[in-house]
Amino acid sequence: MYVIETNSISKKKLSARNEHRKTTKSGVKLMNFSEAFPIRSEADIRINLSRGKEIMMPVIKELEIIQWKLLSQNKTWMQPKTPKTVLMSSSAIFTEALQHHTVDVLHDDKKETAQGKIRTIPIWARLETLKQMFPSRFFMDYTSNDCETLEQQSIYGNHQGKVMFNASCVETAEAAWRPKSFNSGHFKEGLPSNVTVHNSSHIMVNYIHVIQNGAVDTSGDVAFGKVKIIISRCNMQSKKKAIKPRKDKIFTEVFTLAQFWGSGFYHATVEDLTRIAPFLDFLRKNPQIKVHLCFARTFMEAFLQHLGISASRIVVGTIGARILFVPAGTSCGRPATFPTQMLSLELRQNTPTEPGTRQSIVLIKRTIKRRFKYHNLILRMLKSVAAEKKNLGLKVEVYPDDPVPSLTDTLAMMSRAFMVIAPHGAGEANVIMSEPGTVMIEGLCKVRGRANLCYRNLAQVLGHRYCGILSPDSCYSATPKTIEAPLRRTLKQFLNL
Repeated sequence: MYVIETNSISKKKLSARNEHRKTTKSGVKLMNFSEAFPIRSEADIRINLSRGKEIMMPVIKELEIIQWKLLSQNKTWMQPKTPKTVLMSSSAIFTEALQHHTVDVLHDDKKETAQGKIRTIPIWARLETLKQMFPSRFFMDYTSNDCETLEQQSIYGNHQGKVMFNASCVETAEAAWRPKSFNSGHFKEGLPSNVTVHNSSHIMVNYIHVIQNGAVDTSGDVAFGKVKIIISRCNMQSKKKAIKPRKDKIFTEVFTLAQFWGSGFYHATVEDLTRIAPFLDFLRKNPQIKVHLCFARTFMEAFLQHLGISASRIVVGTIGARILFVPAGTSCGRPATFPTQMLSLELRQNTPTEPGTRQSIVLIKRTIKRRFKYHNLILRMLKSVAAEKKNLGLKVEVYPDDPVPSLTDTLAMMSRAFMVIAPHGAGEANVIMSEPGTVMIEGLCKVRGRANLCYRNLAQVLGHRYCGILSPDSCYSATPKTIEAPLRRTLKQFLNL
């Protein structure tokens, strides 16, 4: 299924190296390898997951109260009317929700109020709890072989990293990967821009709508009564026509994950699946609630099964529900920190193997488009570096796309990785299963003259170290030399080699 190149290791020698701390010329003390790339800890994962669940406890309690009331009041489903469109990213719903915590938004025509109702629950987290979940080493800048071009010719460039994450492109990894202080701005992504999302002690990290008599399509847009909500997602354009499910697509309770482009692995994993993560305990407790996807995909069934949601609960296409649970949408290529972290923790807590070391360099292989033309030469270079540093026990593993490893194998491989190298593509989304601090070296591909920094964004919300490599002829022409440079810089920084 995949290639593993390994060398034996002397634990005494590695321990001695890990005790050594490197200091820069400027006198800044850097982390050693074991600090920078700690091995997977079940205890730490459980503790952080429990902190996330602590944040969710009052929300789930409120969901259960609303659920009980609506089930007792609403006995039949009613088709929404031709809708008036509302963009969720600028909706006045949130102004009321923040004032009243839970709010009913009814329609202008009082005769229509029974046909559709929405309750919006903001999810607030204590600042201290978030600081415990996200330590200082979680926040850092990113790097590239050409920061100026990266910022000028990329989607999410033009210093948007500074706006979204208070992070900048720094051309030396030593400076870029230096831990920074806690940044509350990390949690604004995915929230409406027209509201204040924090106060002195709490931060709003997510939200969910509970809709009576709702319908949802494959793009994730929702209709109820005379209103249609366009969730935050890719391609925010939407047709004005009503959302009309077939009679055999009407259910009692549905939790929707569907979003535009949800058939693709990256979008389904990073933008759709993250939406369910904070609410998994609620869904596990309520197995009668269906889970809505835009399309049936085997890999999504595997993920949901791993998370405790059976495939029999999945519904697809345009559907209607007496009670429709609609979590916050995910902005295109810009995942939200809290739900993404909750998904990563949920996946990593059930990793089937417990690696004793975290010393793998994972090279992701693509065989069709957006591939490394010199994949075999890059692989040979990586093996050579691993052999050269044989006393460190470095391994090189190849993650192929034909066939794609099982979810079990992927979880195990990503837990062993301290570095993931890949051309821009869906396989990189698997870093959501890797441990915090993983180095991502991405061969950026230019489409219509622009690279896409969506994986820089993912690295930021996962607490990973990101390096974007630009080549003259897109990612296709990335050479062993361009990949070797950041690899050796990493070894030099954290192993003093």
